[in-house]
Amino acid sequence: MRNRALLIDSFVWLEILQGSTRGTRALGIMDEADDLHTSVVNLYDVSYRVSQIRDKATAQDLITSISSHAQVHPVDREIALAAAPLRIFHGYGTVDALYHATAVTLGLSMLTGDLHFKEIQGAILI
Repeated sequence: MRNRALLIDSFVWLEILQGSTRGTRALGIMDEADDLHTSVVNLYDVSYRVSQIRDKATAQDLITSISSHAQVHPVDREIALAAAPLRIFHGYGTVDALYHATAVTLGLSMLTGDLHFKEIQGAILI
């Protein structure tokens, strides 16, 4: 069964970088997708986390790789305004609210490992 288009979150990109079982599972799901997408806020999150645990060069290499495999979406006015009520309702942080709002606004399924998305329609958990 093909997934038409997936919005990949920071959790997934980091699992892929680590070569984990979840990362391998995510790659299999991504191979079945018609299109891959990510949010610019996920690029921020990945860059921040990888720079902390590894180094800036590794972070930049990963961002370059992500950008060559997935369409990167900016946070525009519509996404920003859609994120606020999602954050209030679900109680998660800004990055997750903007990621979720991007998926809703663009009609994309979310590929994630974050358990607080497990009850969200359109979320595929690794």
